[in-house]
Amino acid sequence: MARTDTLTNFLTDVADSIRSKTGKSDAIACEDFDTEIESISGGGDLPEKGVVFSEYDSDGYPTKVEFVGMTTMPDYCFYNNNAQLSITSKISNVKLNNVTNIGRQAFHFNQGLQEMPTNNLLTSIGVGAFGYSKITSCNIPNSVTTLKNSAFSYCSMLTTAVLSDSLLTLEDSTFSNCTSLSSINLKNITSVGANAFQNCSNLETIDFSNVTQIKSGAFNGCSKLNFTKLPDSLTNLGTTAFNYCTSLKKFSVKNLSAMNGGGTYNTSFGNCTGLKQVWIGDRITGLNRYVFYNCTALEKIYIDKPRATVEGFAGYTYAFMNDTTKTGIIVCNDDAGFITREEFDALEIE
Repeated sequence: MARTDTLTNFLTDVADSIRSKTGKSDAIACEDFDTEIESISGGGDLPEKGVVFSEYDSDGYPTKVEFVGMTTMPDYCFYNNNAQLSITSKISNVKLNNVTNIGRQAFHFNQGLQEMPTNNLLTSIGVGAFGYSKITSCNIPNSVTTLKNSAFSYCSMLTTAVLSDSLLTLEDSTFSNCTSLSSINLKNITSVGANAFQNCSNLETIDFSNVTQIKSGAFNGCSKLNFTKLPDSLTNLGTTAFNYCTSLKKFSVKNLSAMNGGGTYNTSFGNCTGLKQVWIGDRITGLNRYVFYNCTALEKIYIDKPRATVEGFAGYTYAFMNDTTKTGIIVCNDDAGFITREEFDALEIE
C-alpha cells in the first residue's frame, strides 16, 4: 500500500511498485503511473476519497492534483525540500474541491505553484502553509477566518495579496520577508502579529485604518514604507514595530498610550533615519528610553500634553535619540508654536 503522508512518499512507492512489476530501472512513463495508481485505487471512477493526479509533464512528474472526498489537506502534503530536486516541484495546478483546511506547511518550499489554490469553502490556512513557495499572488476568500503563523513567509515572488473580509487578525510572521509585496489592505484587521511584515523591503503603502494593536517587529525593515498617520483605533504598539522604516518622513498618532523603547535595539521607531516630524496625542502616558533612537533627521515632536507632564515621563531625557540635547525639539501644548493634529497632517514635509 502506498504511503499517503506526503506526495513524495506516495509517488516514490508507486514508482517502486512499477519497477518491481516491470523490472524497469530507468524513467517511468506517464501511462505506467496512471495504470499503477488506478490499480491501487481500484481503477475506473475517481476514488471516494483521496488524492488524484490527472496531468503529468514529459518527464512523468505530476503537474495537476485533485482532492476528492477530503475536507482537510494533510500537514506537509506537498512539502518540498528546496535543497534537492523533488517531484513536488512540478505541481502547478491544485483543485481543492471540498477542502476546508490547508494543513501545516502543506506547500512549504513548493516551486511549481504561482497562485494560491482556493475555493469558497476554505476556512483555515495552516502554519507555514505556503512559506518559501514561488506563488506570485494570493486571494484569500471571505470564508477564511484563520491565517496561521508564517502562512506566506519568505514568498519572495509574491506581489499581490488580497485578504478575506472576515479575517480580523494576522498572526506572527504571516508575510515576513515577502520582498516583492508593495501594498496591502488591512482595513478589516484589528491586530497585526509580531514580525508580520518584517523585511518586506518593497512594501510602500498600507491601509490599516481599524488596527488596534501592532505587535513587536510587525513592520521592522520595511524600508520603503511611508504613511502620514497611525489610525485613531491604535492603542497598543510593540517594540521595534517600525524599526528601520527609513522612508518614513512624518506621522501623527492620536490615542496611543505608550511608545516603547528600553534599549538601542528595542525601539518602536528606532533607526527611522528619514523621520523629520511627529505629532502625539494627549492619551500618551510615557515615552520610553531611546524610543526614537538614531532618528537623525528629527526636527520637531509635538505632544498634546503640558510641558510639566511630559518632562515627568520616565526616560524623557533620552527618549529622543541618545542625545540629551534633542529634548529641545519637543513642543508641548502649552508652548508657543504648538499646532493641532489637523494642522500637522496638512504639513508638507520634503
